[in-house]
Amino acid sequence: MRGGLALVVVGAWVAWLIRLVPADGGLGHDWGYFLPQLLAAEQWFRLNGPFSTPQFTPAFCGGVPLFANPQALPWSLPQALFAGFGTAGAVWGTLALSALGGAMGMAALLRRSFRLSSEAAALGAALFLFGGFLTHRLLAGHLTYHVFALVPWMAHLALAEGRAAPRVAGIGLMVAALLYGGAANFLAPAGLMIAGALLIRPTGRSSWLVAGGGLALGLAIGAAKIAAGVAFLASFPRAETPIALFGKGLELARVAAVGLFAPGLLDPLVRLSTNSADLLRHEFEMGVSVVPAVLLAAWAIRARGRPALGLAPVLLAPLVVTLGDADWAAFLKTLPYVGNNAHMVRWWSVWSFLGMLAAPFAFERLTPPARRPAALAALCLLIAAQAHLGVQPQAFARFDPGPVERAHQALASGTNLPPITAIGLSPTDGRRDSPFLDGVSALNCYEPIFGYRQQSFPRGALTPGPALAAGPAGLNVKNPACLVWGAANACAPGDHFPAERRDDAAAFLAWRPFPFAVPWWQSAAQALGAVALLGALLAMVAKRRRGG
Repeated sequence: MRGGLALVVVGAWVAWLIRLVPADGGLGHDWGYFLPQLLAAEQWFRLNGPFSTPQFTPAFCGGVPLFANPQALPWSLPQALFAGFGTAGAVWGTLALSALGGAMGMAALLRRSFRLSSEAAALGAALFLFGGFLTHRLLAGHLTYHVFALVPWMAHLALAEGRAAPRVAGIGLMVAALLYGGAANFLAPAGLMIAGALLIRPTGRSSWLVAGGGLALGLAIGAAKIAAGVAFLASFPRAETPIALFGKGLELARVAAVGLFAPGLLDPLVRLSTNSADLLRHEFEMGVSVVPAVLLAAWAIRARGRPALGLAPVLLAPLVVTLGDADWAAFLKTLPYVGNNAHMVRWWSVWSFLGMLAAPFAFERLTPPARRPAALAALCLLIAAQAHLGVQPQAFARFDPGPVERAHQALASGTNLPPITAIGLSPTDGRRDSPFLDGVSALNCYEPIFGYRQQSFPRGALTPGPALAAGPAGLNVKNPACLVWGAANACAPGDHFPAERRDDAAAFLAWRPFPFAVPWWQSAAQALGAVALLGALLAMVAKRRRGG
């Protein structure tokens, strides 16, 4: 992409983001979950050091796990940006770096691994930059999906030439970044995307072995996070939340086609008829514009409809988990990994990614080399124009980040958050998880692992009042270790600190570590993760010493 065109595209992208921001300046509702979590983690690190694991936090629900929460991301890009730049860094810094980094990864994948022309690679980068999935996830506050930007880079490393060891190490570190970035639920869709890339450009077994080796290494690096998360979820499998599906194939096809190619025409609410769920429009914002649809249709006509049968399993997977009747939904609920979800619509991102990937191939085959620069400019302008024309008022609820930002600024100036001294009720002004800013841990907290309406929250004897007040169940604060490793700590999920452990409870409420036990397999997972991380880093260092 020539410099002038690149500036125009990036400028149009920035203008698009500005238009997407709600007029009142409020953030998407799920930032009300993640920004307080980032602040709680920042408080922990400032008191206990950057390498001290924030296993638990007193900020929410009278005491809950933090590290074991699959959606917690204390060691991640957003956490680093929040620590350095506050809410603006966490929100806009994460979005900008993820979108631009992913676009660069798409260009590298298409140009260097698929060996397409520079114009085709630039088209793929533009499609990623204006892609609706990443942008609308982050605008709504679905922070963990920033890892979508890693997918083209992982596919590029799997397909690249050169020594296998550093490529495996690179993929492994990215898989670990995905896990520690709170996106374990995105691991399967990301794997399908990479598999799709390898099927589009077959290179034999070597690429599959590198991708598989990288996955295994990443799982090993993230073993401690995985083991703790599985232990936490074992006590709270979200059985009370059924999986919502589309009941009719035609309705699914209509919504998917609109969401992918004309998202500006999406309805404000979309109903999934099986198990009746109404989802807001942003859940279906997967837009890649009409450009991939037109290019792929033209390519299919020229190629006389030769189907890409090898891609069928990848293309069908998102369909299998989003279409069916109540019996099929009940079966999906019994499956590990899948069953912890309320819906699987975000797996449609696989289709979005493959559209971004396949369109440049069609462009390459359909456009003579001499006409590619002009055709690229026209298509980029069409992508940007459709994005701007499709802007609709955001339907999600608002979150005011002001109190969290002020608390972050106070932390940056050396003023710590107050210790938690009481259990209380959250206000109803959109700050459901912010009472900890005033030293109160919210009893009516929001933690999706306990169900969207906290159906599984083990409230027990927890009650509004002083946190260290003694009662029949012990002190008025949960022992969060019991929620993860109850057997190892001789307690059950939901148990309180006993009165004789008042000093431990006080340390916990003051954002400090306290003694607890972990089972042998958690210790083994931590050791495995340390060894795997060291091996990956050594492989990368060896690559640099050999000059790549």
